[in-house]
Amino acid sequence: MNNVDIVICSLPSLLIDRVPGAPAILKSAVEEAGYTCKTIDLSIEFFINQCKQDLGLYHTLSSIFRPGETSNELAKQACKDWVSESVDQLKIINPSVIGLSVFTNFQHRATIKLAQAIREHMPNVKIIVGGMGLIVNASSLSSEPGIKKIDLLKPFPQYLTEKKLVDEVILHGNDLTDLVNALERIVGISEKTKKLNYKEDKVIYNSPVPDYSDYKLNYYLWSQGKSLPVTGSKGCVRSCTFCDIPTQFGKFKYRTGKNIAEEIIELSQKYNIRRFEFTDSLVNGSVKSFKEWLTVLADYNDQQSEENKIYWFGQYICRPQKLTPSDIYPLMKRSGVLSLVIGLESGSNYILKSMKKQVAVEDYYDELEQFQKHDIHCQLLMLPGFYNETWDRFLETLECIVKLQKYLAIGTVDKLSVGTPLFINERMEITQMIEEIGMIVDPYDNHNWKMKSDSEYDYVERARRRLIIQVLVDKLGIPQNYTAVSQVITILEKLTTYKSQLEEKLQTHEHK
Repeated sequence: MNNVDIVICSLPSLLIDRVPGAPAILKSAVEEAGYTCKTIDLSIEFFINQCKQDLGLYHTLSSIFRPGETSNELAKQACKDWVSESVDQLKIINPSVIGLSVFTNFQHRATIKLAQAIREHMPNVKIIVGGMGLIVNASSLSSEPGIKKIDLLKPFPQYLTEKKLVDEVILHGNDLTDLVNALERIVGISEKTKKLNYKEDKVIYNSPVPDYSDYKLNYYLWSQGKSLPVTGSKGCVRSCTFCDIPTQFGKFKYRTGKNIAEEIIELSQKYNIRRFEFTDSLVNGSVKSFKEWLTVLADYNDQQSEENKIYWFGQYICRPQKLTPSDIYPLMKRSGVLSLVIGLESGSNYILKSMKKQVAVEDYYDELEQFQKHDIHCQLLMLPGFYNETWDRFLETLECIVKLQKYLAIGTVDKLSVGTPLFINERMEITQMIEEIGMIVDPYDNHNWKMKSDSEYDYVERARRRLIIQVLVDKLGIPQNYTAVSQVITILEKLTTYKSQLEEKLQTHEHK
């Protein structure tokens, strides 16, 4: 007889300073519906058991899971050990169903390897996969042995299904009720089970309080103390041409501010954790809901001792000052804001307009002035290599980075994170514009695209500009996050596949 109805697994490679939130929410929903459930973060298990809690070793060994990266023999052996130990853990739990949470394409390889082992060693167990990592194709498997080129263009769930590695696929939708419906089909209905009522209306939705009781919270690399994730909204109020969030989540929806604040306070008291990370694409999508939960938390903090105050951080969109309530800044400070992540993207207003950002560079400076006044800190994200980035517009971005020195020096801006050059996927609005703007995209490499109007503006040139930004950032001593640094490594590795183009480019610049 099975010990539990379902075990829900997070997979490597995930950032190990973040607790994955989806399994905890799903566990609450499943148990509310009357089924038994366990959760296990197999990514942190890889960090503990195969990497001996060594961050440098984790980065090296987890390359076996990351798309587009090559792995050494040590990483390959670590993966084999991880698969074997994961199956042993799952056997002890003895579930009827194993749910694999595929957060991004960074979990594709782990999904394949673990599902194959489950099929071999636990043939009677059903496998369900779900998560946002299922809405992309299987190009992440390009370096896997035996993979056919045609398979790389298939949606990842299709590839899993054709290989008979999964029994159920839960695509984007109401994941909570979809999972419970799948359990009804596989495990069955009893006197203990019931239907969930988490249907969403056009704007507002509700969610159960997540259950983190199975998590090994002490093993995550907390740089500034333990934190838990909170999700207050789905989607985005904007439709930036380079972003796939609108396609993933559809129309923007949000929870009431009261619902969000009550969850944070309950989790804080249950787990004795005071820091919370919003997983939303933007915490201030609904200004009404934003002000509501800010007010509840601010009033709560006013009544707490310093050690019991709640703090939070998350992603935030910049709006022109005329659209931003003036009282929002002191309210954010009282509510415990630690840091905000803001997509600046470019220092060129022309590019920002093409991106449909709905703001100008000057609006970001206005926002930073307010942050400075109210002692609010932020991290800025930049996206180099947009399709219409001329050399002059690129120089505007370099000039913007230099101007940010004022805010970096006083601590208003904590870090600057510069991403990889623009890549294309089928869920971005820009994909619908390919013919209009004259873009040619390699179907097997979404980083490899060219413009008909400028054949020189290829991946090598975009990578060169990205590395110029890196030199500037390094020279100025601007702090960066771990992801930004790893992306530079990825770019350098990727450039080896463009060796001939790179050599030609370097020779051209030497002559100039």
